Amino acid sequence: MSQETQSPISKLHVELLWSIFLINTHPRYGDTFRAWTSPTIVESKDRPLTVIRRSSQVCKKWRDIILGAPALWGKVIDISLLCRLATEDWMNEVIRRSRGQWLYIATDNYRVLTKPLTLVKLLDDHWERIRALKATVRTGRDQSHIVEQLSQILRRPNKSIQSFKLELRFSLFGERPILDVEPPLFANSAPSLTAFHCANSFLNLDSPSPWFFQLRTLHIALEAWTYKIPQVLKALEGIPALETFTLSGENFHSDVEALPKNSIALPKLKALMLNINYIMTVKTVLDTLFIPPDCNFMVLTKYMCQAEDALDLSDACQTFHRFAQKYSNAYNTTSILLSISPAEFKFRDICPFPGASDFALEVSSSPFGEFFTPDCLSCLLSSFADCRFDKVDYMDLHLPSSGARIAPDDPNLVRFLSGLSSLTTMGLIESTLEFFVSYKSVIDPRIFSNLNTLMCDIMPLRDMSAGALLPFLKWRRDASVPIRKLDLTELDFTDLPQDLDFLEEMADLTVVWCASSEEVSHREYLCGSGNPGVLVGMGSVNTSPTDVDT
Repeated sequence: MSQETQSPISKLHVELLWSIFLINTHPRYGDTFRAWTSPTIVESKDRPLTVIRRSSQVCKKWRDIILGAPALWGKVIDISLLCRLATEDWMNEVIRRSRGQWLYIATDNYRVLTKPLTLVKLLDDHWERIRALKATVRTGRDQSHIVEQLSQILRRPNKSIQSFKLELRFSLFGERPILDVEPPLFANSAPSLTAFHCANSFLNLDSPSPWFFQLRTLHIALEAWTYKIPQVLKALEGIPALETFTLSGENFHSDVEALPKNSIALPKLKALMLNINYIMTVKTVLDTLFIPPDCNFMVLTKYMCQAEDALDLSDACQTFHRFAQKYSNAYNTTSILLSISPAEFKFRDICPFPGASDFALEVSSSPFGEFFTPDCLSCLLSSFADCRFDKVDYMDLHLPSSGARIAPDDPNLVRFLSGLSSLTTMGLIESTLEFFVSYKSVIDPRIFSNLNTLMCDIMPLRDMSAGALLPFLKWRRDASVPIRKLDLTELDFTDLPQDLDFLEEMADLTVVWCASSEEVSHREYLCGSGNPGVLVGMGSVNTSPTDVDT
């Protein structure tokens, strides 16, 4: 290829290319809870091993760089991908190309590893070279010898490993095999370890190993036969430098006497994630920990309406309220989601910008068909009712329609909504519109005095002309707080074409939409301008572009 016809990308500096290739080897989400638990399976073409291999085939310059960089190959030991092949030749070639560099070994989180012995052999042969291990192994009960082999390898010292997650399960029912805590994991010698995911009974929390106190990231899975809440909390006393802590599983705690007598300070904690089925266990953990006000906070739990005392929920919500106030004072959040239904309460900070808080509280009712009572929903909402949300300009609001299990004049709902003084844009679903229209005699339409834009993000199941959209718009207009923009760009009208010419009477309302799911550019129409035909047949195959395209 002549100099004149060379692609500009071929002129990139070697150091820049190296940086790009290195970024392409990074695992998705790093050592976060999401990386260790997400069920999302990355397509083969997008996995780091595939990307590096294909990059090495682009041109000679790229191939020379990649083949001359053994560290790149050491970072892409994708066992799930390699075990799909008929032979181990490609895996052996990848290991050969790594030339003694650190190895970063990973599997999918939930896909069954079809050849667990391949992983066993790899760990056995290269244990001292392993820098990171993130593996989920599911075997049959008749393969308990594999679990035993893995267990023996894990008891060997490893001075190199920095990040460790190995989850062993029997594939039939998903139970975790019970493993002895002795001899100790890594023979008590893992001086580089900073991230640890404990999904099996590897640890003696009553007498932790020396490496436990140097951790920065810790995820413990609670099971009735492994770790108890008092054990976990007392162990945290020894790791004040912890930055990320996750606790998940099913564990009902009632032994108050066994809890630490004083609060446990984690002054450097940046992220706290609790995914525990019992709300009072969550409360126990939160009441014991003292964390920075700007710590990211995520709680997923359940409240059994019939089995648990209403006072328990009230006590738990007081704890949630304390954390919510710290969060709202520490961050000037601008985007939130509130979803209330008979079966679930959900609050989340959805600010899309870097540096924003990751704050979420999700409480679901019993899986056995029980629904929250109005008092339960009001109590949960009290966790946020008087928090500072005066900077919020966008909210996703999901409310149930008429027959809702929270009253429109519920004091906690009114206080929460009234505090959104800067709200300009609301994302909603059809039932939210129906809620406001059904109770328009009770709700002050000026409750969001600055609201001017509606975004519909879930397609209604019926003709929109018969729904609550037009009555809602009229309600706001008649109160002199009209909606100026209706954003329908998130809706796909392909399966349910809509005629929206009924909106013509809403003068000065701008409707924005996409004509089809394939269309990238938006179209818009100013209602009352005399050409409502452009709003007819949205999603129909014969819908033709108009001069209002943007």
